[in-house]
Amino acid sequence: MRVLTWEAFTGPALPGQPLWSPWSSSTPQVVYQSGASTECPLYLGLDRALLNRYVQALTRAWRLVGLGPGDRVSLFDFGSSPLVFLASAFYTPYLGRGAAEHLGCTPICNDGEPTMGSRALDILRFVNPRVMFIRRDCVPSWLQDVETRAFPVNTHLSRLVVADDEAVLSERQRGDLEEKLKLPVVRLLRVDLAFFLAAECPDCRAFHTWDDLYRVNILDEETQTPLSFGEVGLLATAPRFGRRRKERPIYLSRVRARQASPGCPRGASDLRLEVLS
Repeated sequence: MRVLTWEAFTGPALPGQPLWSPWSSSTPQVVYQSGASTECPLYLGLDRALLNRYVQALTRAWRLVGLGPGDRVSLFDFGSSPLVFLASAFYTPYLGRGAAEHLGCTPICNDGEPTMGSRALDILRFVNPRVMFIRRDCVPSWLQDVETRAFPVNTHLSRLVVADDEAVLSERQRGDLEEKLKLPVVRLLRVDLAFFLAAECPDCRAFHTWDDLYRVNILDEETQTPLSFGEVGLLATAPRFGRRRKERPIYLSRVRARQASPGCPRGASDLRLEVLS
């Protein structure tokens, strides 16, 4: 197993030098830049087959957090986020069917700038989505808008999902946010370099992901060797649907986690992780 770390991947990259995910298609039909960083911009190239497999992960995440036919879902993130460009075929060429089409939902996309929090509240007021996905760095300014307008979020929304790339809210932060909003909050983990998604289950509170889509290991941070079940280490993952190579690497993310036993009623065969901030 060849382990790829972020430092090894970026190497001596100069500021502004583009990086290319090793799991990208050799003949991509869609290329997107992960996040908004220009320090070392990361690009992922996807063909139709990769898009269709990647969207399966988002569809399962939507279903896990309670979305189903007829629901509206609000997206407060950049268009280059997989939470947005995998949401609907209306957003992405060659996608075919996004998570919305698979589940029969209607997505409403806000701009990804944190300063657009007031418009996110207008979407809640006039559209009444069941669930809102929000990028983690948008939360503080959005909360200020909630407080300034004394906006009753819990009367317009059933659940808030806070997402980030290689990071999550801590348990305490999630609890504080639930207390402020009087609303259930769950978390979603992205590892964009490896096309990885895992969603926190509202019932068991573990993060669910899927063995048919991803290779998942927990590795020791120093030795980069697999740890025993239940030990805390760094999440290492690779997409099973990525570009095939003779030596397929696995990406050692910066996310601390440990494996949890399977068997949650919301996904009995799902892989379950406890993700630590």
